[in-house]
Amino acid sequence: RQWRSNATQRRSNLDLGPLSEVAANSFYLAILETFSQVLIPGFSIMLTHKPDWHLALLILTHFVLVLSALCLPLYAARSMNAIFIGVKIVGLWVTVCAGM
Repeated sequence: RQWRSNATQRRSNLDLGPLSEVAANSFYLAILETFSQVLIPGFSIMLTHKPDWHLALLILTHFVLVLSALCLPLYAARSMNAIFIGVKIVGLWVTVCAGM
């Protein structure tokens, strides 16, 4: 609880103009990004002998990242949120195209 409170307070004290983050959402998105950065290479290493499972779990991970970007806006400016969501969608699209 204290960790989340400190992270939220730190984000709310920083003013970066259009790059200012929504403090309440930045903590949860940082945790989700960290988990995805661990899971995606982990799936690639552990599931080399099961390509169908590997692809399905990668698509699921990227889909969760896209949904979180849509539901929890990270940036205060709408233009920055559009770019952030676009980057997540490109990651999902690349994963789907790699499986074809």
